[in-house]
Amino acid sequence: MKIFYERIETETEIKIITKPHALYIFIGLSLLYAVIDHFISIPGEVTLSDYAGMTIIALLFLRLIVMRKVRKELFTAMKTKQVKFTGSRLSFTNPIVATIPK
Repeated sequence: MKIFYERIETETEIKIITKPHALYIFIGLSLLYAVIDHFISIPGEVTLSDYAGMTIIALLFLRLIVMRKVRKELFTAMKTKQVKFTGSRLSFTNPIVATIPK
């Protein structure tokens, strides 16, 4: 899924670009959950905070499932010390890029 990462393979290297979109969605939903649960919560009723909480959990599981293959590839490259990371985790213009030589 392009919302979580992008994999670019050339003849000499593999670049994995981790995108921050899911992280910002997670932070926004967490803040929404906290605000709604604290200020608008009605005991005994299914509220918007319940749906936000379920969406947060679903997003986390989806990210874990989609990124499983990429994480395995990165961990293997890190064990052999052949990976180079550049970028910033929260930046849209300079996201984290893992470069693995072939």
